[in-house]
Amino acid sequence: MKMQFNCQHPTLLDLIRACRLPVAGQIIQTTTEIPTEKHKHQRQFFIVDAKSRIPRREMLFFKPLFLLFLLLSPLCASRIPRREMFFKPLFLFFLLLSPLCASIDTITLNQQLKDGDSIVSKDRKFELGFFGPDNSSSSRYVGIWYANQPEKTVVWVANRDKPINDSSGVLAINRYGILVLSAAGNISIWSTDASVHVQTRSTFVAQLLDSGNLVVFQENKSESFIWQSFDYPTDTLLPGMKIGFNWKTGLEWKLTSWNSEKDPGTGDYSFRVVPNSTATPLIVVLKGSSKYWRSDPGPWPTFVSNDEEMSYYFVPNDSDSVARSVLRDYGLYQQLKWNDADDHWEEYWAAPKYRCDKYGHCGANSRSSPDNFNAFQCECLPGYEPKSVNDWNRRNGSDGCVSKRIGGLKCENGDGFVTLQRVKDPDASIEARLVRSMSAKECEQACLNNCSCTAYMSIEWEGRLDCMTWQDDLMDIVGRTELGRDLYVRVDKIELAKHTSKSKGFLRRRGALAIPIVSVLLALVLIIVFACWQQKRKSKTRARTDYAEVDELEEAKRHPESQYFSLSTIIAATDNFSPINKLGQGGFGIFYKKFQEKKINIRIILHRGCEIPNPQKKNSFAPDEVMRCIQVGLLCVEEETIHVSCCFYVEPRNISSISLVVLFDSSHACQLPGKLVHSNKQQKFIVDAKSQIPRRKMLFFKPLFLFFLLLMPFCTSIDTIALNQQLKDGDTLVSKDRKFELGFFSPDNSSSSTYVGIWYADQPQKTVVWVANRDTPVNDSSGVLAINRYGNLVLSAAGNILIWSTNVSVHVQTRSTFVAQLLDSGNLVLFQENKSESFIWQSFDYPTDTLLPGMKIGFNWKTGLELKLTSWISENNPGTGDYSFRIVSNSTATPLIVVFKGLSKYWRADPGVWPNFVSNDEEMYDYFTPRENGSVARAVLRDYGLFQQLKWSDADDQWEETFAAPKYRCDKYGQCGANSICSPDNVNLFECECLPGYEPKSVNNWNQRNGSDGCVSKRIGGLKCGNGDGFVTVQRVKDPDASIEAQLVKSMSDKECEQACLSNCSCTAYMSIGSEGRIDCMTWYDDLMDILVRTELGGDLYVRVDKIELGKHTSKSKVFLRRRGALVIPIVSVLVALVLIIVFACWRHKKKSKTKDYVEVDELEETRRHLELQYFDLSTILVATDNFSLVNKLGQGGFGTVYKNVVLPDCLRMTTNLFDLHSFLAKNQGFLAGALLHLDCSA
Repeated sequence: MKMQFNCQHPTLLDLIRACRLPVAGQIIQTTTEIPTEKHKHQRQFFIVDAKSRIPRREMLFFKPLFLLFLLLSPLCASRIPRREMFFKPLFLFFLLLSPLCASIDTITLNQQLKDGDSIVSKDRKFELGFFGPDNSSSSRYVGIWYANQPEKTVVWVANRDKPINDSSGVLAINRYGILVLSAAGNISIWSTDASVHVQTRSTFVAQLLDSGNLVVFQENKSESFIWQSFDYPTDTLLPGMKIGFNWKTGLEWKLTSWNSEKDPGTGDYSFRVVPNSTATPLIVVLKGSSKYWRSDPGPWPTFVSNDEEMSYYFVPNDSDSVARSVLRDYGLYQQLKWNDADDHWEEYWAAPKYRCDKYGHCGANSRSSPDNFNAFQCECLPGYEPKSVNDWNRRNGSDGCVSKRIGGLKCENGDGFVTLQRVKDPDASIEARLVRSMSAKECEQACLNNCSCTAYMSIEWEGRLDCMTWQDDLMDIVGRTELGRDLYVRVDKIELAKHTSKSKGFLRRRGALAIPIVSVLLALVLIIVFACWQQKRKSKTRARTDYAEVDELEEAKRHPESQYFSLSTIIAATDNFSPINKLGQGGFGIFYKKFQEKKINIRIILHRGCEIPNPQKKNSFAPDEVMRCIQVGLLCVEEETIHVSCCFYVEPRNISSISLVVLFDSSHACQLPGKLVHSNKQQKFIVDAKSQIPRRKMLFFKPLFLFFLLLMPFCTSIDTIALNQQLKDGDTLVSKDRKFELGFFSPDNSSSSTYVGIWYADQPQKTVVWVANRDTPVNDSSGVLAINRYGNLVLSAAGNILIWSTNVSVHVQTRSTFVAQLLDSGNLVLFQENKSESFIWQSFDYPTDTLLPGMKIGFNWKTGLELKLTSWISENNPGTGDYSFRIVSNSTATPLIVVFKGLSKYWRADPGVWPNFVSNDEEMYDYFTPRENGSVARAVLRDYGLFQQLKWSDADDQWEETFAAPKYRCDKYGQCGANSICSPDNVNLFECECLPGYEPKSVNNWNQRNGSDGCVSKRIGGLKCGNGDGFVTVQRVKDPDASIEAQLVKSMSDKECEQACLSNCSCTAYMSIGSEGRIDCMTWYDDLMDILVRTELGGDLYVRVDKIELGKHTSKSKVFLRRRGALVIPIVSVLVALVLIIVFACWRHKKKSKTKDYVEVDELEETRRHLELQYFDLSTILVATDNFSLVNKLGQGGFGTVYKNVVLPDCLRMTTNLFDLHSFLAKNQGFLAGALLHLDCSA
C-alpha cells in the first residue's frame, strides 16, 4: 500500500519519517523535481509502502495519532501566512474524509517513474518498477512482478534486450502519448511505439491493472486501450493472456524465453501457435526455427479462431488460484500455481518433460513409446525399417525410418492399413489434410485411392467425425497408455499379412492368458463348493449306508455258493463287454463269455535314424559321418527305392583330392542326374533328378555307387598349416568338427581391403570373431599366410611385404616341427608338432572384439600381457575402435570390469564376486561362459560401446541377445555425476536424485534434466564431518565405484564398519558386503560415483550426513512408517473379515448339523422310555422292506406307509421303532419326510 505526499516544507517530511508506524509501512525513497516553470520551488516526494493492510479497528487509533502530529507541526509555513492558517482545519477535514493508505497505480502525462519508484495495482497484486535480475550486476530493467510475494517473480520486462547500465532510468509518457523509457542524457531505451491523434496531451494515462496488464489509454476512454503489455508478452502468460495472431493488426502473440536465469534477454525458445490452412493448427515450442515440442492436437477448450484472430489463451486449472505459465530458458514450458502454505510456486504441468516429449525424438515414420521402461523407446512403424541400422543399434533413433518398399514405390495392389492404437497424432503441418464430416470407412477409402497417402485417422470433433490424411513422412508419433487416437498406417500386402498373423497370434496369446486366470478362479470356487459339499456329505454319511451294496452283500450271504465280483473284475473278464464274448440274452440280462487272458509276444521294431548332415550348408564332413550315412543308405537300397543327392567337390589345386558327400533320405523315389555349378574356387556337381527308379533298376545303381566309394577318398577338413604350406586369398582352414573357419575376408564387399580372420563355418551369415591384421589391411588379393623360418605365423602381401606376424620365437633344432592349427574352440594356436598341448602362441591371448567360450579378459602377471576386447571402428572397418572391455585392478578394494571410451569409463559392471573370476599370483582374469551349456554363444563389444552376450538360434538362423550393457539410461557410467543416484524405474521422469546431504552442483543444468555435473555437499565451509553425524540408508543400490578412494576390510561386522567410518572424518559412506560366507566392510573417502538403484538386487549404502540432515530423514522415515501402518490396517481388516466369514460359515453349518442331531437324540431318548419299542438302523430296515419295494407295501394310513417284513423273523422288534425311523428319514431322506413306516408281521 502506497501513499504519496507533496509538501514544500521539510517539516512534514521529517515528521512522517519520524513516525514509522510498523503497520503503516516504511519510507522507500525521496526524490526532488521542479514541476513547472511557474513553480520553481523544490518539492519533496516520499512514498510510504505498507506491507500489511491495517484493520479497520486499528485505524481508530492510528488516524487520530497521525492527525495529532499534523496539528502540532506547521503546515507549509513558508508559503502560507499565519493569518491564513484557517486552511489547516480544512486540510484536516479532507484528511478525515480520505483513506489513509491508497496505492498509486497510474502514470500521467506530467509524471515520471524513476529507478527506485514503483507503482502498485489497485488491489496490490502486481507492481511495476526497476529491477536487476542479478544483484551483482548493474543492469537495470523495467518490469512487472507479483507485489505480495517474498520472492520477486518477474512476469514482464519492457527493455529485455536493452538494459540500463546505471540507476538513471526514467519511465514517462512523452508528448506524443507514448510510454518511453530513457536513461541519462535523455537516451531512449524503449518505447511503446503507439500513438493516437488527440487534441491535448494531458488525457493520456498509463495504469497497472490487477490482472498484471500495463495499459495506456485516454483518460476519458479507460476501456479502449491504445497499447497494453499483454500484446507483447515476454516469457510468462498470466490468466487471460493469449498466444496466436491478430488478423486485423497483423500482430503475433508469443512467448520467448529468457537467455538465462539471470538474463531476461530474448532467448532461443519460443512458445507460439502455428496456423495451418489445410489441417489443424499447432501449439509448439520452437528452438530457433526448429520444433522442440508439439502439444497434443486440439480441440483445445480455450482456443479461438475467427475472422479477427486465432488465439489460445491461458486459464488456470483452479480459477481461484494465483497461476502463471512460463517458458524457461532451457525450453521447458511450465504451468505453476502459488502455494500460500509453503510460500513457493508449485508445478502442476510441464512439457517437454519426458523422453518422448521432444519433437521428432525417434525421427520420421517411427513411434516413441515412453512406457518402454529404460529400454530403447523408438520403434519403426509397420512397413518401415531404420534408416541407419548402426545408429539404431546405438539407441539413437533421430534418423528415423524409411519404407521397406522396393524401388521407391508409394503404393501397390493389395495395400492395406495396420492399426496403431492410442497414439499422439502425427504432425499435421507436414503434408496433411483435414476433411470434415467423413466416416471412418470413407476416410479409409479416400486414403487408399490416393497413392501418396501414407496414413489416415478418424477424429471425433464437435460431435462429428472428421478425416485427417497424411501424404508424406509421419513425424512425432508418441504412444499413449490411455489417451490418444488410432492411426492407420498404409502398408503393402506382404506387411499386411505379417501383421494380420501377428494380431491372430496376439488373440491366441491373450486367450491362452485368460485360460489360466479363469481356471484359477474356477478352481477356487470349486474348492469352496467341494469343501461345503464334503462337510455336508460327511454329516449325512454318519447315519446312512449304501443300500445297493447291502442288497448285494445280503444276497451273497443267503447264497454262499454264489461269488461276488467287483465291476472292474467283470469288465476285465468280459473284455469290456465285447460283443465277441456275448453268449446270449434272457430275462436276467445279457450273458458274456469269460475272456481267457493269453500272453502275446509282440516284437516292436524301432527305426533309429541317424543325424544326416545337409550338403547345401556344409562343404565337407568327417569320415565317420559319411560312413554312417552310407550304411544307412545301403540298407535303404534293400527297400523299394531311395532318395539320393550326391555332391562332388573338386579342388583345383589338388585334382586328385576329391571329396564325396552322400545324403540318403528314406522315401519311395530316387532322384538322379542334374546340374553342374562352376565357381572360381571349386567345381560342384550336384545330382538331383526327379525321376522315380523302381526296385529292379537299383541293381545297376548300387554297384555303380560302390565303385565311386572305392575310387574316392572321404572328405576331411584341413585345419592346419605346416612349415612348408601357405594359405592364400581364397583358401581356408576349417576346424576338425567344422565349427570355425579361417581365411581371408572383406567386411565390406565393395572394398578392396582384405583381412585374415576367423568366423563360424556353418552359419548362413559370416560372423567374424577374430582378426589378425585389423589395423593393416591387405589392399589386394596377394595376401599369403604361412609359418616363416623363425617359427612365426606371418601374413605378407605382394613383394613379400610384412603385414602382420605373431612375433614370437622358440629355440628349436629344426623348423619343420612348427604347426598352426585352428581348433574347434575358435582358437588359432601355434605349437611344436611333438608338443601339441604346449602353445607357443594362441589367438585367445590377443582377442579383438569378441569373446568365445573359455576366452579371458584380465592380466597375466608372469608375462605382463593384458587380455582385453577392443571394438571395431565401424560395422565395416575392423580397425581398433574407441571402446575397450577390460578389468581394472585395485589394490585397496575390489577389481572392476568396465567398458572404456578412450580413457574414460563408459560402463561399469556390477561388483563381484563373479563366478568365473580367478585371481592368484600368476594371473587375474574373468573368463566367458555361455548362460546355457551346449549353446553356441559369444560376447562382442560393438563399435558404439555396447557389450553384448549372444546365442545362436537354430530355429531362426540368427543371433539372439541374452545380455547387453550399457542398455538403459542409468547404465552409462556417471549418468548423474558424483554424489547422486540414478533411478531407472523413474519412468520417463528425470532419473537423477542427489544423495542425502547433497544438492545439485548446477541448479540450472539440473532443471534442464542434465545431471552430469552431479551434486555437492550441503555442509557449510567445506567441512567433511561434525558432531552428531550419522548415516542415512540408501536401499538396494549398485555399489559406488570402488576405484575412487575406497578400502575393503575383510571380516568386519556391520556395527564395526559403521564405527570405523564414523571415526574417520574423510569417510563419506560405507557398505557391508557378504562375501564367501563372511561380512566385509567397504568404505569410501571421496565422491561417490555411479550409484544405480536396483529394484531387487543391490546392497544397502550408508551415506554420512550431518545432524540436521539426519533429523530430516529420521522424521521422513517415521512418516513413512505411519503411512505404511495406515496401509496395513485396511489390508489386515479385509483378511480378518474374510477369516471371520469363513469361520462363521463353518460354525453355522456345524451348528445346524448339531441342532438336527439334538432333535434326533431327543426322539431317541423318547423311544428309550418306551421299552416295548426297539430301534433299528436304516440298513436293517432297507433289507427288511427290500429297499421299500412296492411289492412289500401293505397300505397307507394317517401315520404313513405300511410295509411287509420280508426278512426279519422277529416282527415285534421290527415294529417297535417307528418313531425313530421317521425322525431319521425326516433328517436324511427329504422325499420320505412325514411317511411313518409300519412293518407288518402277517407274512
